Amino acid sequence: MRAYRREPPSYFGNKALLAYHAPFPKISHSSYLCLRMHFHVASTLHTPEVQIDLTRGNILLRGACFPENATEFFAPIIEFLRENIQKNHVPSLELHLELTYINSAARKSLWQLVRLLLDMGTSLQIILYRGTEDEELEDYEELVRVWERESRLRIEEREGYYELK
Repeated sequence: MRAYRREPPSYFGNKALLAYHAPFPKISHSSYLCLRMHFHVASTLHTPEVQIDLTRGNILLRGACFPENATEFFAPIIEFLRENIQKNHVPSLELHLELTYINSAARKSLWQLVRLLLDMGTSLQIILYRGTEDEELEDYEELVRVWERESRLRIEEREGYYELK
């Protein structure tokens, strides 16, 4: 188990955003900043848990997603990805979606997140998890219809829930 150094939290609304750094070898401070590979936002009643691990190429959104302001919720996630994907040479990503509900504003922000990843030249696979309720994937149907038109995007549906490999 690797130990990660945690930066002091920066506050986003009433929840803390934590950025994790891999343990750093003996290198200069400016080089160390390039090793920012992990990001986490804890879930709330209205927002999903977000885990980003660029070393494994995984992004996970899990839970209900109907934030009061979807643009504001997704902004630090998009900023982290924009700053770190090309800097750390991440060639491909898997976006794991285990959302029990997603409203229209969050769907739009999620589409913008996917568009950003594709525009950055990242190979992207979206994995939709079908939980125990049949209705859980109904919220994705409109997004899937749009995403299926994108040739650089692979979409997969899986039964059950996300498990760390």
